Amino acid sequence: MEMERFKNFTDDQKLEPIAMMSEEGSVIQKNTEINGDLVTELPICVHGTVIGNIKSSQGITITGEVTGNCEATELFTDKAKVNGDIKCSGIVRIGIGTVVVGNVVADSAVIAGSVNGNVTVDGSVIVDATAAIVGDVSAAAIQVNSGADIEGKCTIGRKDESKISEVFQTAG
Repeated sequence: MEMERFKNFTDDQKLEPIAMMSEEGSVIQKNTEINGDLVTELPICVHGTVIGNIKSSQGITITGEVTGNCEATELFTDKAKVNGDIKCSGIVRIGIGTVVVGNVVADSAVIAGSVNGNVTVDGSVIVDATAAIVGDVSAAAIQVNSGADIEGKCTIGRKDESKISEVFQTAG
């Protein structure tokens, strides 16, 4: 089953959902509610509501609501509501109109929606003009586009803070 591709980021950042369904994968349809944890090795699309944690060995696409933590290789949201932490070994894409209440941990991230929680990224994060973050942002590189709102501390650089403290110790 081919799904419509989502194009709700700014024109220069049109992104595709992660878990495009073909013959393999799971789809939680709109007006469907699942109570309980979901664990799969395949991609999963949530158009309805999941009350429980979601773990996928591949990608998760959310256009509905999730109350619980999400863990996957990649995650894409579009006009979604997520009340829980997000953890990805790859990229997290928080689309326009999405509200995440929880921490986001990923290898890289593009945030165009709202996050009420800390954002911790190993690589780079792009905070788009439509984004609002209430929490600390930590990444190797951060791009904040004009119009974005961040209420919190931004930490840019390597995780090895000992090198930073060494510089100031030798200077004193």
